Amino acid sequence: MTPVAALPDDLQQALGDCDVIVFDGECVLCSGFFRFMLHQDKSGRFRFATAQSPLGTALYRALGLPTTDYETNLVIVGGCI
Repeated sequence: MTPVAALPDDLQQALGDCDVIVFDGECVLCSGFFRFMLHQDKSGRFRFATAQSPLGTALYRALGLPTTDYETNLVIVGGCI
């Protein structure tokens, strides 16, 4: 696991203290997972972002992950990725 504190300052500020799920918005399975989580997350614990969004792309780059083929979803919980 990678601590959010290891990310560049701008990403730390963008994430804040929120729990975030970053998923491939073009993948049917990933989008289905997002809809399921959105429905189940009645307390609003998670924020969601697509990997193709500016935040998602910046996170993938900062973590050294490819930004053209999103095979990995990111889950940020309790300050850890």
